[in-house]
Amino acid sequence: MEGGYGATMGGVRQKSVRALGLTPADMAKAVGCVLLPPIVFTLSSLLLCFRFRFEHPRAAWVVALLFLAPGILSGYSFRRARQAGFDRRWQKLATTLFLAASVAGGVVGDLIYWYFSQPFYLLESLRAYEDVNPAEVDGVRLMDAGRVQFEEGSRLALDFAMSYTSWDIYCVAPITTAEGLPSQGSQLGSYDLWAVGVNC
Repeated sequence: MEGGYGATMGGVRQKSVRALGLTPADMAKAVGCVLLPPIVFTLSSLLLCFRFRFEHPRAAWVVALLFLAPGILSGYSFRRARQAGFDRRWQKLATTLFLAASVAGGVVGDLIYWYFSQPFYLLESLRAYEDVNPAEVDGVRLMDAGRVQFEEGSRLALDFAMSYTSWDIYCVAPITTAEGLPSQGSQLGSYDLWAVGVNC
């Protein structure tokens, strides 16, 4: 009984495939069209949105252009099949999917890079300063800073805080110590280091 059931199900599958007009070669092409374009999309987007792009921008774009190769080769195969009068449906589908995957991967990777990765890697590539006394250090000495850690006791001089409203509230206040707080009867000659915030 089990053998008959399995044979029947196998026969149904074979009849379904024949009804669709698909040969084993067609099935292999269909699987390739389903699996390979997402891989091209993933690799091209990853290449353009992480550290390799930041450190080697030109090389990243050169390598990214190589992901157009599957689409170009599929297009060439489509042209050859048309000239020979062969069935060219799979070549046409593969060309469309590969080109769409490589272009979309490049666009997505580029957007991720400029909105998220590039600001992070840029800050990470700059110098980090620790235990900075804002009352003694001027801004010129910190022009190459990406991260600054102020010494204990540093605070905002809210006496000099300012804000500007344009939909959101943009506010600034100088960073100082007790030596630069007018509320405590002292004031610095200049305030070079400021904290900036939105909707403070």
